[in-house]
Amino acid sequence: MVRRKQESSEVERDSNIAEDGPGPGWPALASDGRRGRNVTEGSLLRVQKNVQRQAADSLPVRRAFEADVGAARATPAWRVPRPGLPLPVGKLRSGAHWPITALGGTRWSGPGRLSSAVSPPRQRWGRWDAGACPAVPLARGGRTPLGCNTTTISSAKLPDIFPNLCLRQLLLKTQPVPTSRISTTAMALNLRTTRALGSMKLARAALLGARPYSSSAEPDLKATLKEVIPAKRELLKKVKAHGSKVIGEVKVENTLGGMRGLKAMVWEGSVLDANEGIRFHGKTIKDCQKVLPKGKTGTEMLPEAMFWLLLTGQVPSTNQVRVLSRELAEKAQLPAFVNKMLDDFPTDLHPMTQFAIAVSALNYESKFAKAYEKGLNKADYWEPTFDDCISLLAKLPTIAAKIYQNSYRGGGALPAEVDLEQDWSYNFAAMLGKGGKENENFQDLLRLYLALHGDHEGGNVSAHATHLVGSALSDPFLSYSAGLQGLAGPLHGLAAQEVLRWILQMKENIPANYTEQDVNDYLWSTLNSGRVVPGYGHAVLRKPDPRFEALMDYAAARPEIAKDPVFQLVEKNSRIAPEVLKKHGKTKNPYPNVDSSSGVLFHHYGFHETLYYTATFGVSRGLGPLAQLIWDRALGLPIERPKSINLEGLLKQAEGQ
Repeated sequence: MVRRKQESSEVERDSNIAEDGPGPGWPALASDGRRGRNVTEGSLLRVQKNVQRQAADSLPVRRAFEADVGAARATPAWRVPRPGLPLPVGKLRSGAHWPITALGGTRWSGPGRLSSAVSPPRQRWGRWDAGACPAVPLARGGRTPLGCNTTTISSAKLPDIFPNLCLRQLLLKTQPVPTSRISTTAMALNLRTTRALGSMKLARAALLGARPYSSSAEPDLKATLKEVIPAKRELLKKVKAHGSKVIGEVKVENTLGGMRGLKAMVWEGSVLDANEGIRFHGKTIKDCQKVLPKGKTGTEMLPEAMFWLLLTGQVPSTNQVRVLSRELAEKAQLPAFVNKMLDDFPTDLHPMTQFAIAVSALNYESKFAKAYEKGLNKADYWEPTFDDCISLLAKLPTIAAKIYQNSYRGGGALPAEVDLEQDWSYNFAAMLGKGGKENENFQDLLRLYLALHGDHEGGNVSAHATHLVGSALSDPFLSYSAGLQGLAGPLHGLAAQEVLRWILQMKENIPANYTEQDVNDYLWSTLNSGRVVPGYGHAVLRKPDPRFEALMDYAAARPEIAKDPVFQLVEKNSRIAPEVLKKHGKTKNPYPNVDSSSGVLFHHYGFHETLYYTATFGVSRGLGPLAQLIWDRALGLPIERPKSINLEGLLKQAEGQ
């Protein structure tokens, strides 16, 4: 009878809560949060029994709940937390800002944190949205609202499993959080309206299976960047104060030679030294390989960790990179119209043409373009630009994999869907048909390749084109599409495939048991015919390319690659060609660059479609230019507008001097 009476009055009580706030039955907490009640063993057993009985067809729910029951038993003194502390949600996406309205005015205010706010307008309860879980904050200034965070509830059975919980009673304006974003169950129960705990003579509220709150929640990428921006803006002011100072001279050869060597643009992520090679915020490639987080499998640094470093100048923690990887995975799906467009392209259309068109088309969803059209404070340009850049980075592997599937594998569905638990490179490899444990070496190669090719200062064509178009306040999709079209040029992104073709031709034209003299002779025959030896020389470097060395070290550590005849020929050339080129005397830098090895390694793993190599480069190159594009907006850098001069005018100036 008591239970029946309780059930019949449930709607009335819920209505009262909705109209009047949490109500008089809720325990007030001391300001330090010390007041709270423990969950008894008997009550946990009753909850467990109720779950098992009503969720027999929902094994994931039962297992997760049982795990949390065990956690609650192991933490008998668990207490309701103070307001302002992070939620105990494990792998909950750090830094997510969900517009959630809760009882008493609790709201999300920052990366994984709670804060007090004015009470919201009175609202009536909404309905439980099956398949999603409300991430309702658990505590605010003396009130304890109800909520649930779980990754395992995926069926519409939740109202039946917990028939009287306020879990299903979301406010109308609450935005559900997909269960895929949360990995730890944390439930707050209202004991007055819960059958399973109805007889408990404890506090009005109890928390089951939640981890103790931690005050050391790490900020996500956007929050980290937001903290860095003010100092960088101050640095820009200091530099502007020296605006009249001379930092170099312009020679005729600079103007005629593609502006080579001119210090004429700002680029934050990396600096290229002629003798030391590339440095990312002062770190060499070997430094990055040591300190940047690795994937769940393999031993190579993650490209998304490199993106974090490029954007913030800081080395992220493993957890911060995991959060970023998940965000990229969540946003990897292409709009239906872009998928259809790619499917409708001729299969023999150049992969880079397809790539550039698809990226341009994504600007249909540009947050920056929409915000700018509505009116946006210039100081805030960077925020929607950041959102667009993350969205674009997430989709680059999907576009590239779709192009590969249509052009070389007969079309149809991709070999694998994006795995939310995996990193950016793994998902790219899987969509290319190289997922699973048996392909870990290729996945690791892809991680290294994407990280190494992400940024190489700002003067190269793809980086500069992105910056140039972006300086006109074009959105990141249009800007990077311009970069991709520059990357497609034979003098920029096609070098890797040209190296491989040349190596394969050499292999066909020299004896199977070739000697060093055979290699030497073939090199001279190439030069004497007026051609260049591809894969050697660099516009800036005057030493061997550290990226080349990193890829060669990767290969040397794997016997199956080291035994590959094509790779062995590359290795032999890297020792012989520099001396030949020095004797030839027309190359300022006779050392191998990164293109000497990258294409050959892809060839080893079965990717023989050389025309596609540049598309892989295009996935990687998004890291640096997009990071800089965010800084262009954050620093308010102006539109690029150099002064041009005709040949007659240049001659007059030269003769006048």
